[in-house]
Amino acid sequence: MKMKMKTTVLALVLASASFSAFSAQEVARDKTRYLQPQERISVSGMSTAKEVTDYFHNKAQASGVDHYAITRVSVLGKGSLWSGNAVLFKNQ
Repeated sequence: MKMKMKTTVLALVLASASFSAFSAQEVARDKTRYLQPQERISVSGMSTAKEVTDYFHNKAQASGVDHYAITRVSVLGKGSLWSGNAVLFKNQ
C-alpha cells in the first residue's frame, strides 16, 4: 500500500512538472522577431492590472501557443476599470 501511494505521488509530481513545461511564456515585444503571430487579443472591464495580465496568460495557455506579448495595460479614462491588448505567438 505504501509503495502504491509513493508511485501515485511521484506520477502526480511528474505530470505537473511536464504540464508546466508546455505552458505559454510571456515574452517582451522586442523578442518576438522570430515568432509567428497567431492572434491579437483584448480585454476590458477588469478590476486590476493583475487581472488583465492573468487573463492574457490563461488565454495563451488555452490557445496552445508558445508565447504571448502584452502590448498594453491601462486604466480606461478616469475610471477604475483596466483594459489591455496582447499578441499570441508560436515558434517558427
